[in-house]
Amino acid sequence: MTEGRGAEHTWRSVGLAGLVALGLSLASALWLGPQGLNLADEGFLYYGIQRVAEGEVPLRDFQSYEPARYYWCVFWGKLFGPGLLGMRRSIALFQFFGLWAGLVAFGRSIRPRWLIVPVGVLLALWMFPRHKVFESSLAMMAVLAAQTLILVPGRRVQFACGVATGLAATFGRNHGIYWAGALGLLILFLAFKRRQGPWIPAGLRGLGSWIAGILLGFSPVLALGLFVPGFAQALVDSVLFFAREGSNLPKPYPWPWSLGYGNLGPLERFSVGALFLLPVLVYPLGILGSFRTAREALAERSLLIAASWVGLFYCHQASVRSDAMHLAQSVHPALLACVALPWLLRASPRPKAALLVGTTLCAVGSVAALSTHPLLARYRWGTDPQPLVEAEVLGDTLRLEQGLANYVRGVTGVFESYVPAEERYVFMAPTYSAFYPLLGKVSPVWRIYFLWQGSVESQDRIIAELEEKSVRWVFLIETAVDGRLDLRFQNSHPRVWGYFQANFERIPTPALPPNHVLLRRP
Repeated sequence: MTEGRGAEHTWRSVGLAGLVALGLSLASALWLGPQGLNLADEGFLYYGIQRVAEGEVPLRDFQSYEPARYYWCVFWGKLFGPGLLGMRRSIALFQFFGLWAGLVAFGRSIRPRWLIVPVGVLLALWMFPRHKVFESSLAMMAVLAAQTLILVPGRRVQFACGVATGLAATFGRNHGIYWAGALGLLILFLAFKRRQGPWIPAGLRGLGSWIAGILLGFSPVLALGLFVPGFAQALVDSVLFFAREGSNLPKPYPWPWSLGYGNLGPLERFSVGALFLLPVLVYPLGILGSFRTAREALAERSLLIAASWVGLFYCHQASVRSDAMHLAQSVHPALLACVALPWLLRASPRPKAALLVGTTLCAVGSVAALSTHPLLARYRWGTDPQPLVEAEVLGDTLRLEQGLANYVRGVTGVFESYVPAEERYVFMAPTYSAFYPLLGKVSPVWRIYFLWQGSVESQDRIIAELEEKSVRWVFLIETAVDGRLDLRFQNSHPRVWGYFQANFERIPTPALPPNHVLLRRP
């Protein structure tokens, strides 16, 4: 199953990984690209891309992720188009690079080479939701960086991995933390393993080269802080907010015996439960195995060691809000580590043992992915998917479920009937940010996603922004996020709700659900 050292970087394996990644990314983009529309999180990303294209700055001018993903999509949007499909194609390109990185790491260590195809399919199936492909791609890039540290010792590689760490942080501060924790500890671990004398000075020198690379990789954000007025303060405020409120609304970890997917069959429930359990089982084995690995055997176990160290930190992504969507953003190191488990038993495992592990993982993982994938779950065995209908959205032809297409048309029709086209600003809450671009409107306030309880200061800021821009229209969808009544907008932002009650009147909208509220300032 291995050739030579078992982890040699060959151009043949890199080329094969690139072809598989390209084929899978293209297939996903062509088949799934026009399907579906996520009005909340995907809309959050697309609204920001639109604002950046208009010259605004992420974090400073509107609530956003880290800047790099917006500039990535704006840049490639010049080639792929400025609409939703253009954004999805730009993300698919990032998916290609992430999948390529994961398969290069796989191909360096695992034989026979043809296994790269089913493993590539498995990795691609778990790259959802579409607007979060950055997360899973960066996780696989981190595995490749960690594996490179193991296979190619030296200060240059440590510096290059530092640059990659800094760049990862420009796409998401959480990725910067995950990469920094995994690669920083791995540099010290490798210095200890390869010691031929005092290992601490060697480890510190390696960390120095790595930190210098981080500063270079993170320099685009540092430049924004230095040269764009207000950006540095906005970045600090954003960090403090998430440190105080948390990065997401919590959900308990769904252990197999408490899995809440009642709509799935027994095999599907077992598969999803196994995928949630996989990181808990694989990472401790990989970390323990790395300490028990002799220096001469590090190369043979490079994929297992790299994926385990990286995955240990990426567990945070799925532990805060533990659902299939967040598992999909962080499970790829666990998948790669699992397929390399036979190398924990011996440097060159028997082909049948490795093949059995890989085949079982691909089968169970594929069933779990097809059961929870937001676009593919409708094709599960035993389901009768309703046909998708074509709908024009922002100049693109999408294929949507009939109910969603009707809903979007209904909201659009209400706005065309009541809200003058020249009205630039409309306040919308809590989470359907896609309606801003869909309706040709701009948020009058910095915050565009209202998941958390609003402090008195933040609510007063919203009211001040509404007054400053003389906002005349408000569109609220009074839903209880996660079934929590305290997160309905009128309960999470009572001061803003009171301001609306005192200064606006409700417009009847019988074409929309009863919890949709359209308000107009008299």
